[in-house]
Formats: sequence, C-alpha cells, structure tokens
Amino acid sequence: MNGNQIVIFRKFDEPKVVFNGNFNTKDITAFIQANILPTVFDLTEEYSEIIFSGKKNALFLFRDEKNAD
Repeated sequence: MNGNQIVIFRKFDEPKVVFNGNFNTKDITAFIQANILPTVFDLTEEYSEIIFSGKKNALFLFRDEKNAD
C-alpha cells in the first residue's frame, strides 16, 4: 500500500475498512455514510438521527426484551 489512504477503524462488524474510491467529496462522503453504522444494532437516539436523516433503506425488528423467543 503506497500513498495516502482513508481508513475507518470501527468497534463493530469488520473493524478496519479501507476506502478504494476516487479522492473526491462525493465518493468519500458515500464511503463514510456506508460504514458508520453496524449492520445490526439496537435503535437508540444516537443511531436514529443518522438513520432518519439519510435516504437509505432500513429494516426494523421490534421485539420484547423480556421474551428470549
């Protein structure tokens, strides 16, 4: 790996994600937005703003935490 790179280090899913696109605002922004959320997570206020402010599809599963089934 030579030259400059953009790498996102995360505490979920794949811990290191390397950007392989063109170094322009549009591609870098799309890369960041695609990699800032875990694949599966509990919906919290922190995540809800990210989900509802974007125009990405989301699938919600509502469950009762007291019922393991």
